[in-house]
Amino acid sequence: MNLSESFDYTILYYIAIGAIVIGSILFILTGFIHVKKGHSAVIEKLEQFYGVYEPGFHYFAPFIYRRVGMYQKSPYEIQTSVCGNIIKIKIQIMDVKVYHYSHIKISDLVQEESQKTYQSIDEFIISLQMKLKSIGCSLIK
Repeated sequence: MNLSESFDYTILYYIAIGAIVIGSILFILTGFIHVKKGHSAVIEKLEQFYGVYEPGFHYFAPFIYRRVGMYQKSPYEIQTSVCGNIIKIKIQIMDVKVYHYSHIKISDLVQEESQKTYQSIDEFIISLQMKLKSIGCSLIK
């Protein structure tokens, strides 16, 4: 009696079918994208902008669609030093698509602007507003 006569191949078939079923279920589940409450998500289809989605569960075909960014809707509060004074500013993302594709972080922009020399805080605020507008954000007073 050799090994091939005593071994039951049906067990291997069941294991293979089980692995395929579990793999298929996991593949389907990877298409769910959850956008947290108070956030917006940027979705791309084949590396091209597809849309901005609001909170909730969304289903997209795996490997074709992907979430590339998630941004909070509430204002960011940043503390910085300008003209020897420490000020707090609030910045809100107004256009998520423009902000995402500008590839500039709000904190980096504020840090960069605060490093420059200004005559007054108002001059800093005006300069910051112009820069923020170009990346889809707004300064909140």
